[in-house]
Amino acid sequence: IYLYRDGRDVACSFRKAVFAEAEFSTDYVGYGLGEDKEFSRRIAERHRIVVQPAARLYHYESPKMRYDKRRRAREVVRFRLRFFRAYARRGWWSWAAFAHALLGYLLARIAIALLSFDRDEWGRVRGILEGIADALRGRGTGPA
Repeated sequence: IYLYRDGRDVACSFRKAVFAEAEFSTDYVGYGLGEDKEFSRRIAERHRIVVQPAARLYHYESPKMRYDKRRRAREVVRFRLRFFRAYARRGWWSWAAFAHALLGYLLARIAIALLSFDRDEWGRVRGILEGIADALRGRGTGPA
């Protein structure tokens, strides 16, 4: 089951038997940025996925769990490219849509950085640009 939060993030819940059929991919070790989506994509090939828009997930992070926004943004781009290459339809229109989505992500983060008092938001923008540069160079899209 996908549990939507804020209309963008997802959390997943599965019956225990599903884990007897499939495991999380080791290709996404170290990312922590969507391996559940990749797992869900594979499970959806064999099972019905149920969406529950009314469900809510509250995730409280410890101050010790703070992450480097620049590094995380770079990994987000790298993960999305890896997922796209594995599951998207082939053709120039797919690549154009992917590039459009990345541009939208970049522009949204720039807008947030401009309006934020958190200087680390500019680090996130830099991380996105570094991730895009990695992708254009063909680096950082394979297994960790």
